[in-house]
Amino acid sequence: MAIGKGNATSMKKYWVLFLLLLLSLIGYGCHSSKKSYRIGIDSHYEPLSWFGKSSLFYAFIHDILQEISYKERVFFKIYHAYRKHLTPGLATKRYDGILSLFCPKTFYLKTYDHSDLFLQTGPTLLINKRRPPMDQGEKGLIGISALFPADRLFFLQKYPQVTFQEYSQISSMFEDLAQDRINGILIDYLPALFFIRDRYMDQIAIATILKPEEGIAMLTLKKSHHQSELIDIINRGLKEMRSSGKYQQLLKKWQLTPPLLTNLDEETPLLNSENDQNLPSS
Repeated sequence: MAIGKGNATSMKKYWVLFLLLLLSLIGYGCHSSKKSYRIGIDSHYEPLSWFGKSSLFYAFIHDILQEISYKERVFFKIYHAYRKHLTPGLATKRYDGILSLFCPKTFYLKTYDHSDLFLQTGPTLLINKRRPPMDQGEKGLIGISALFPADRLFFLQKYPQVTFQEYSQISSMFEDLAQDRINGILIDYLPALFFIRDRYMDQIAIATILKPEEGIAMLTLKKSHHQSELIDIINRGLKEMRSSGKYQQLLKKWQLTPPLLTNLDEETPLLNSENDQNLPSS
């Protein structure tokens, strides 16, 4: 009788082991059946490293990819690399896609397919909150930083009457705007965002992003079916996140919500021109 009990106990152990093995195989099968993509990310985004804000930027990007991975049932294998290694890695198929700065110039459009923007990074016009938005024909003194050289010629096409004052210290430039000594600042979006949030939330605001088509996007080589599927996946995920409000939640979580003008009526445009552009919604 004791032997029978021992055999029954052994059989139960074998059945348990068999079921665990079966479940693990099923789990592995589900895991391996999902499509996998290798993503290269710029590991040293200079405008933020100077402010010590890189961790917020990368956390936002990783949360976006994690959310899309879950919703679209795909896997993203992330590789951090210097920017100079990203495009060669895409050409040698080390990466299926790279997350990098994108601007719609002819070279980019001929070489790469691109997703919708994860985040805008283009040049912004900052103004003192006590002032109304600048008109295109208005004269004014615009501060520009030697550390963040913006596209002056592009800006002059929109505001031909302004003159520029170059600053070697960005803190002096922001202080002059806060004290109403200059009319505005021309600087890229992310440095502007973090500098305002750290020191000037009550005094300075982003009036507009001048090149809303520039920013962080997923790039893939053209004429690749596997990689074009990646662009579709990213775009579907971003669209769903924006419509559900998840995108806005992540902006707020990682301190990337833009400090817009708050002293204007809701129907007042942020920039008095026919080419008003929208910022990421808060």
